[in-house]
Amino acid sequence: MALAVGVAWPVSAVTGKARELVVQADQLQAAPNASDESVRRAIALYEEAARLEPDSVEIQLKLADAALTVAAWTSGDQLRWYQLGKTAAERAVALDQNNAEALFLLAANRGQIASLQKDLGGLVVPQELERLLSRALAVNPRHARALHMMGVLLERTPAPLRLLLKGSASDAEKYLLAAVEADPNFSEARLDLARYYASRRQTAQARAASGGAPDEVPDAPARMAREAPPSGRGVAEGASRRVGGIGGSGRKPCATTPDLPVSFSGGAALAPPISISSTRRQGEDRRPGSPRSGDRSPDPSEN
Repeated sequence: MALAVGVAWPVSAVTGKARELVVQADQLQAAPNASDESVRRAIALYEEAARLEPDSVEIQLKLADAALTVAAWTSGDQLRWYQLGKTAAERAVALDQNNAEALFLLAANRGQIASLQKDLGGLVVPQELERLLSRALAVNPRHARALHMMGVLLERTPAPLRLLLKGSASDAEKYLLAAVEADPNFSEARLDLARYYASRRQTAQARAASGGAPDEVPDAPARMAREAPPSGRGVAEGASRRVGGIGGSGRKPCATTPDLPVSFSGGAALAPPISISSTRRQGEDRRPGSPRSGDRSPDPSEN
């Protein structure tokens, strides 16, 4: 009996210390003045917590999401952060293969890595991302960021590579609409939906998606980029520079959906850059470390 107690006590202490580190990291991310540096400090705390409690899916998810966030903010070694996020997401998937957020974060980080590396190995990335996103949406059909990323992936993957995908460009609209329905405050999903309609000269639908007046529709993406809150604006501006964005609001861009594109035939983008950023709860700001309305996988304890 004494031996059993002696074994249980260190485990309890480790769990308590890991929880304390996670709370500190969450507070750093949730601060109104959250910055690149504060998110980096949060990542260090999540990493320490993960070392103490390596089988915690929650900690791995927080680490993967924070790494995605800091990579979107930094002008430094983005690849390092995306690789850290990918590793954490892979660990989360290994621990729980049916976790929608883990599958999405793996797709997001994987896509961004392919975007930065631009090698021929990336030719299969769109297919890999579609598979991960399909798995995420099978678990949680209302995962806003996964819906958005899938819509952009299907719409902007070039025709030659679409042959590798199960979905088609015509399916993009339903995914973008579903993303906006899952989270009406998801500004980048609305932006991409407006861009989708504007590219097809569907002015009324573009106007409805963007909230603009008829004469504003052609410039809706630029207008929404100007008016978006900090995180949304960063993503929207990235979309203007590259091709499109995915995002969130209430803070700087937090990666959520990769700049996806792989080089092909002299460097042409095979898939659109899908900038990553967090979504927020319907009607309230999404801050780092807080849960997302459309992104949470069902809690096993709720079953």
